[in-house]
Amino acid sequence: MKNKSAVFILVSSIIINILVKGSLKSLGIFLLELKNQGIETSEAAWIPAIAFTCFSLFSSPVAWCREKTSSRLLSVLGGLMVSVGFLISYLLYLPILYTGLGVLLGVGGCMATISGSLEINRVFQGSRLGTAHGLSLAGSTAGGLLVPVLVAYLIFTWGYRGAVLLQAAILLHTIPASLFYR
Repeated sequence: MKNKSAVFILVSSIIINILVKGSLKSLGIFLLELKNQGIETSEAAWIPAIAFTCFSLFSSPVAWCREKTSSRLLSVLGGLMVSVGFLISYLLYLPILYTGLGVLLGVGGCMATISGSLEINRVFQGSRLGTAHGLSLAGSTAGGLLVPVLVAYLIFTWGYRGAVLLQAAILLHTIPASLFYR
């Protein structure tokens, strides 16, 4: 039974990495569309800077919080934050974009993905640990290849506002994936 749960945890981590890190890597496509919406490129360029900075800065505090709570709770909260970040980005107001696509995507993404890495550390040992982390991080690469294409298609089909609403809905799929964590 432990092997089955370990596989579910690994697959969940891969799915979350595809969705969250793929969304982080697709911010450039959203920046192009924000330019078309009348937002200056020099102002919009702060959005990915804020997101990646928050993602990096909060990795240690998230690991500390994981010791006090559970990976499941942190990942569910992170998934909600990421989804709400895209949801509020429907409003094309720069401070909201900084908050939604910057802070919420960065902090929530960190909470969701770091929790998965810590869960992998908990359930895998020995040589399987490295393989599990490699597969989990392959999800990040797959997300970086697939999600920007999806985002470009959503923007082309639905426009900016439709794309961020649909991306918010897609990112809600991190929540059921998180439920396999402890």
